[in-house]
Amino acid sequence: MTVVAAVIIVGSMLACGDPETQNRDEYLIRVRDNAVTVIEFQRAVELAKAAYPHSALQNSDVLKALQKRVLRELVERTIFEERAKDLNITVSPEDMDKALEGVKKDFPDGTFEETLLEQAVSYPSWEDGLKTRLMIEKVVNRDLVSNIVITTDEIEAYYRNHWQELEKSRPDGTAASLDETIIRNLRRQKAEEAYEGYVHKLHETYPVEINTEKWQGIFGSG
Repeated sequence: MTVVAAVIIVGSMLACGDPETQNRDEYLIRVRDNAVTVIEFQRAVELAKAAYPHSALQNSDVLKALQKRVLRELVERTIFEERAKDLNITVSPEDMDKALEGVKKDFPDGTFEETLLEQAVSYPSWEDGLKTRLMIEKVVNRDLVSNIVITTDEIEAYYRNHWQELEKSRPDGTAASLDETIIRNLRRQKAEEAYEGYVHKLHETYPVEINTEKWQGIFGSG
């Protein structure tokens, strides 16, 4: 599977749930009044299976690990949806247009839609997944990235450790642009280091309810 195909599948797995389906089916995951149903979970698992060779999925341990990963990702998605509501964060049509343009530029003409078809992913489903990913990025930027402080000492230390690669890729030859690159890299590095703790705090703020009866039925049959 290509990297782009994997991105397409992950994006589709993150797609927001269908309220009509949620009303018809019993929940598997619930955060406040936001529920993920058993049907949605099963759909996400089927999409995730596309990243594995058929022979690997015959191994029950591989399948169980896959189910656990999908459950974890859907829990995280649901928490972020609730956090976005509290922060009044939305994804605008302009945000979507810009992101779609960025994704499609990596594909020769017409091959993006072909890749979706090959992975059995509908365009609306993939687009919903992209919207969810953008929402999560906005929440993380608001909560985490924007609050990261970079000191002068850290900038100087980063330059000393990476000066060769920085000089090769210097944007326009100015010290200011080089500092911006260093600050951006340091912010990303610090955000990655802080992400696990940040998500743990979100779990405390937005308690997750798992329907253990449904989960045991699913996991036990894997």
